Amino acid sequence: MPKAMEVKTHSCQPDVETGKSKSEGNNESEGDFHNTGQIILLIRSYKEAPVSFGTILPVYIVLIVIGIFVNGAVSMVMLRGKRFKKNASNFFIFHITLTELAIRLVLLPLSLHSLLSTEGTEIFQCKILTLLSNTFSSAIFVSLLAIALDRYCNIIYPMKCLKKKRKLLDLVFLVWLYAVVITCPFVVSVETISVNEIPEAKGMDCVNCTARKLCDIPQNLMGQLSTISYFVFAFLLPVTVIFLLYTRIAICLHKRSNNGMAQKVAARAKSKAVRMLILTVFGYMLSLGPAAVYAMVRSCGYLNGMSFGSILKASWAIKLVTLASSLGNPVIYSYYNGDFRKEFVKSCFSRKNNNSTSFQSIELK
Repeated sequence: MPKAMEVKTHSCQPDVETGKSKSEGNNESEGDFHNTGQIILLIRSYKEAPVSFGTILPVYIVLIVIGIFVNGAVSMVMLRGKRFKKNASNFFIFHITLTELAIRLVLLPLSLHSLLSTEGTEIFQCKILTLLSNTFSSAIFVSLLAIALDRYCNIIYPMKCLKKKRKLLDLVFLVWLYAVVITCPFVVSVETISVNEIPEAKGMDCVNCTARKLCDIPQNLMGQLSTISYFVFAFLLPVTVIFLLYTRIAICLHKRSNNGMAQKVAARAKSKAVRMLILTVFGYMLSLGPAAVYAMVRSCGYLNGMSFGSILKASWAIKLVTLASSLGNPVIYSYYNGDFRKEFVKSCFSRKNNNSTSFQSIELK
């Protein structure tokens, strides 16, 4: 247990409100790693629900480690033979894996350090972490929209796309610009508040909690508007557009196959690629969707009357599903893409052979 927030086992009532409404923590849907409420729940579970603590923490760590490995594997395959340069879809798949790695290797440690630091969190630090975590998470879903637009253009209007090819770096710039813009409401609304004012801390007695402050999204109009706007523009709008684009692609490929306008082999190959991308989007939708809804419900105060155990289970179930989201991508790629399987196996064996050769050379010396 960190000394910064030492929990006692007996319960007590939280401090009386001082003019401000009780504040909600963290935008679980957004950055997934600025988890004020979730960290408090996990710390409380150490004493109040040891079985849950012993289950959640190992799974949490394992998912982070596996996420680093599988995203690193996808990045390695994309780099090998410069596959990420072959088309925009490959480039943005590579872009998504790098973003996932950055979240796990950089943003997660920064956020955890901020939450567990004995000095608390300053407002400037709080806003910077909120901007980074939510922007990176937003960029992932917007990248999926960019992939859908690329597939739509290449399949529905192939000749026009060849003539009007945009530079990939320009598209990446637009993705990150959109991600930053839709994150701005969180940066404005986020505050540093006392631990005792956070709903997850209700009924918890801890040392130094009154003076200690953490980042949180308040349960006021601005906080609610920020979670709702993020849900609409970071999740609902991209998902709707992606669904419409892939529906149009599926209908077009079906018509071409029936009319004999395209060779059946080519049509099947394109349909296979579309199914792969749809499954990828569906996986992200299942993981990010519940988290986005949870953040809205939480910011509106609907969870305030729930028991500690219920909030712990709901919050961390969504968190673990969110972390698992990117783990399905390599499985989908390898199942639907024979070249990906071959490249991945080749990369593994080449590395193994290189290690074996290096070991032999050392022995000879």
